[in-house]
Amino acid sequence: MTWTNFHLTRRSCDGDRLSARIWLLAGIVMLGNGMTLLNTTTVNVAFDTISREMHAPIPVAQWTITAYLLALATVIPVAGWAVDRFGAQRLWMFAISVFLFGSALSGIAWSMSSLITFRALQGIGGGLIVPLSQTILAKAAGPERLGRVLGLLGIVTVLGPVLGPVIGGALVQDLNWRWIFYVNVPLGIIALATARLLPDGRSPRNTPFDVPGLIATSVGLAGLVFGVSRAGAGRGFGEPMTYLPIVLGCLLLAWFVRHSLRRGPGSLIDVRLFGNRNFAAAALFLCLAGAVVMSGQLLLPLYNQAVRGTGALEAGVLLAPQGIGVAVATALAGRLTDRFGPRVVVLPGLALLFLGTAAYTQFTAHTPAVWLGVALVVRGIGIGCVITPASAAAYVSLRAEHVARAASALTSIQQTGGLIGSASIATILAAQLDRSAAPTAFTDTFWIAAALAVVIALPAMHLSNAATNTSHRKPREKSTWTTR
Repeated sequence: MTWTNFHLTRRSCDGDRLSARIWLLAGIVMLGNGMTLLNTTTVNVAFDTISREMHAPIPVAQWTITAYLLALATVIPVAGWAVDRFGAQRLWMFAISVFLFGSALSGIAWSMSSLITFRALQGIGGGLIVPLSQTILAKAAGPERLGRVLGLLGIVTVLGPVLGPVIGGALVQDLNWRWIFYVNVPLGIIALATARLLPDGRSPRNTPFDVPGLIATSVGLAGLVFGVSRAGAGRGFGEPMTYLPIVLGCLLLAWFVRHSLRRGPGSLIDVRLFGNRNFAAAALFLCLAGAVVMSGQLLLPLYNQAVRGTGALEAGVLLAPQGIGVAVATALAGRLTDRFGPRVVVLPGLALLFLGTAAYTQFTAHTPAVWLGVALVVRGIGIGCVITPASAAAYVSLRAEHVARAASALTSIQQTGGLIGSASIATILAAQLDRSAAPTAFTDTFWIAAALAVVIALPAMHLSNAATNTSHRKPREKSTWTTR
């Protein structure tokens, strides 16, 4: 497979600078990806207001979040097959249109049941946008610029949970909760208008659609998401309606592994990709890293409100320094990954992630905000040095025709890891709050969140340490992304 199908040649990646074409593609997909990620966190801020105005009890209102996550998990596995079948440009336009339509309908929702339905529609679009973004950028960059290009997407991925509470709090406070959905409309229109600049990206293979695989992965992931969401909402893991969906989800995913091994490349997600050592190690690490990062992201705004007594908007503003650290680190981490390999960047990143998180065990309600900011900058740098290099490690040893389905697999794995991490830390925090006062409960929970960053250093040792950019070597190594 060559890059002419993507209107890109290897010349766009030659030299030390990213071409204008790649910057343009990055801007387009960052807009769409950022729109979905911001939407997720702004809804969390408006949750209490929506529940009150819709006169819905908390268990019912919780479905505005759960329905979105269930739809997201259901369609993510389809993205790899769909981009091969229909092309990146067509799939992007479809996904953005569905998300845009779902956002507009959510804004005018007249009841809780209608809002839940329209949020599920949003999730269908969002579930396609996230892996599609990675596919487009990974294929455009080629292996030699992978770290830097995925670093651009990484900025959006991690800044969403930081900026979302700020934007959501401001919209709810100054306008009303419906504007957290309306704000997606102009962004979606821009994303649609620029879609014609995206590559086609269809695969020459015309494999039949894997219906059994779709049912197994979609229902399996949905079961995991549903069960873990209930646990994270304060139900714990002991209720049958929590652990039974999780067990069913695990069984279906295990069956899919067996199914995929038999079907081979025609399966929805080719699990034989995990036979590639670099990809398997990176996928495992990204799952664990997603849990570590998102567990901290859940704790931080809750700490600001429960211990320091801030409102939703101020709690979001206090998280802004983490975004600064992420933005600085991802640009630098991408270059270092291209030059020296992922492992060299990830291990120091985990150390900084630990320090930035553990610092919160020493803070009190009266600690000056400047020290919180310093800790968050350190934590943000750590996050930026962890996610981007690990993503690059996953893609660098794959052939071009495997990238789309690999992106679906990685997105599913990282989303699931993040969700499990968030739900688990929420359950731990709830148990701590039952036994002790809020400051002590948060201190103990932050120690657990920080310790996780140390634990995942072990799988990090198995990440590739080969530089993704070999242009400085003589003779130049042959890329695995060139024509088969």
